[in-house]
Amino acid sequence: MKQKVFKNLICLFFLFILGCSVPNPKDSPENDDTDTTKPTISISSPADGAILTNAIIIQVAASDNVSVAKVEFYNGSTLISTETEAPYSSLWNLTAADNGSHTLKAVATDTANNTSETSINVTVAVAIPYISTFDDHPLSPDSYWGGAGSDETAFTSGVVTYYHTSDAFSWSGFLYSNMTDTTTAGFTNQYSAYTIDASNGNPGGYNGSANYSISYVALDWLGGTYDPIPNTIMVTRGDSSGFAGFYITNTTYAYLSMLNGDGFAKKFGGTDGNDEDWFLLTIKGLDADGDATGTIEFYLADFRFSDNSNDYIIDEWTWVDLTSLGNAVLLEFSLTSSDTGTYGMNTPGYFAIDHLTVTE
Repeated sequence: MKQKVFKNLICLFFLFILGCSVPNPKDSPENDDTDTTKPTISISSPADGAILTNAIIIQVAASDNVSVAKVEFYNGSTLISTETEAPYSSLWNLTAADNGSHTLKAVATDTANNTSETSINVTVAVAIPYISTFDDHPLSPDSYWGGAGSDETAFTSGVVTYYHTSDAFSWSGFLYSNMTDTTTAGFTNQYSAYTIDASNGNPGGYNGSANYSISYVALDWLGGTYDPIPNTIMVTRGDSSGFAGFYITNTTYAYLSMLNGDGFAKKFGGTDGNDEDWFLLTIKGLDADGDATGTIEFYLADFRFSDNSNDYIIDEWTWVDLTSLGNAVLLEFSLTSSDTGTYGMNTPGYFAIDHLTVTE
């Protein structure tokens, strides 16, 4: 080491006489800026032309004369993941991938920023679920997704997107839930479906499914009309020829309010049972051009019968047939009630649905 320093000093002293120069530390092999060799890369799995029906692991072989810094995985121009350690692989779960042709690309970058890429073509052919069971969204026990303060805007179950709005203190639209409280009255229990199946050890969604959807129809307070603001759902995946139907029941909040009355809404039928009360869900269908395809009315409660023994409040999952709406791709849901006041409907504007079915 001392000899090397001494030599450098001599070179500096006799720089113009001997023509020697001071070594540049950048010229050392470990700091070589002249690496222009690109890495090599290939996709080993899946095979080019593969037909994919389930989630896959994309596997890549990459090497370099110095070192591979990273490998990026793409579906078209959409980044799937970035991996920095061999073996280079990435999970593609196909959740957001439409059926059809896709280009999978892998890009390798070495430590000198040289890049190489390779690509293959695959076909996604995932069986699309045409029934919204809402069980495709896992929940912790006795919980729900969305609601006031959530800032959520929508979710998709099966081939249908359910729209949701919220601010710090309120929400409207659709959310999903697995809550099973059929006894607690009032606003604090707004996320539970009411069903007599709960007393038989079968609470929650239709036919024992864990999840279901709750819808709350808000009133137009801002516009001062206090009219219901329709909630919407839309077919956003697959090829649909219309809606077949869905199962519906009341929420615990709405059911117990109509059954017993509360501080905001009356007991349906009144004290003697003769008041002709009703709670009505109106469903409007629209096609891909936005034209109306029809309207369906379903009474969640009806006390208009001359024989009071026929009066009812829906208390179990009940099928609503939507086939008369034809080739609708969008549905609007609105609620009205016989119990209204200065600020619109008094009956809690909630209902629960499950197993909404789209016709293939």
